[in-house]
Amino acid sequence: PELTRNGNSSSASDVYAFGILLLEIVSGRRPTDSRSFFLADWVMELYASGEILPAVDPRLGSAYDGGEAKLALSVGLLCCHQRPASRPSMRAVLRYMNGDEDVPEIDDHWGYSHSSRSDFGSKFEACVSSDNASSSVASFSVTTSTSVISGR
Repeated sequence: PELTRNGNSSSASDVYAFGILLLEIVSGRRPTDSRSFFLADWVMELYASGEILPAVDPRLGSAYDGGEAKLALSVGLLCCHQRPASRPSMRAVLRYMNGDEDVPEIDDHWGYSHSSRSDFGSKFEACVSSDNASSSVASFSVTTSTSVISGR
């Protein structure tokens, strides 16, 4: 989200994107379906209630490992933390996903307040919303040139 606010990418913004990807894969949902639905917020509400597994894509039925789904959703939430400094490194993410370390609890300051969301929410929605998405084809060309430089 800080990428849409200030245009600066960082390893923390990459971790955030990875977290959103994890949540999308497990839930089968887009990051935002409408002006009022944000995938990470919805999964966090389920996590806070103690029942995160309802976030799993219902099309899977019972054909998934609940422990692995809970792990992926929890790690996804950690990666989507509001404060970039509170997001894990990708090295830590691998340790969590491999079971080498326990996933830490998510702190109370995980989410975005409505006021902070209004600062960047419209830009974020414009980037990811299915309602606003449009397809485009980028074209480019590659030109090669050869120069011969003579020595003195």
